[in-house]
Amino acid sequence: MGTDSRTSPLSPEFITRNGDLFTKHFPADLDEQSMILKAHMLLEATLRDFCASCVTHPEHLRGRGFQFAHVLSLAQALCPVTELNPYAEMLWALAKNLQRLRNAMAHELEPDPNKIEKCKNAIVSLVNQQERGRVYDLRGSLEFMLGSFNAFLHFALFVAEHQHKQTNE
Repeated sequence: MGTDSRTSPLSPEFITRNGDLFTKHFPADLDEQSMILKAHMLLEATLRDFCASCVTHPEHLRGRGFQFAHVLSLAQALCPVTELNPYAEMLWALAKNLQRLRNAMAHELEPDPNKIEKCKNAIVSLVNQQERGRVYDLRGSLEFMLGSFNAFLHFALFVAEHQHKQTNE
């Protein structure tokens, strides 16, 4: 990470940029369908930002039309704190459930309401299992997921920078 074009993990730019996008695009008055679609787009933007911050030449990733599933897999592969980390596993599971939910809504003219409910319940259940003592609804679960991913991936950039420095010493 040194003199290349990646965002410095010590800079607040990554977390601020994605937090600002959340504030702008996730207002309190969103209907449920818009909330799910916006959460999906916000998570994808955060994952793309993370991937671009991890590589020496992010210009080769930008504008390439990678689908969400590809971006998610790439982010998971680049993340230095995924293995044997239950919190990370929960976040990746949330992202996959959000993908299933968004796909169920966006790719079917008449989505199966049972499939939609199952996906929503999976997201809410994962968050409520993680945050014992609190009860989140779908909106709260999506907010938790987006904020957690932003912080987690910012931390992952910091770990990657530390690992990079150690290997270069």
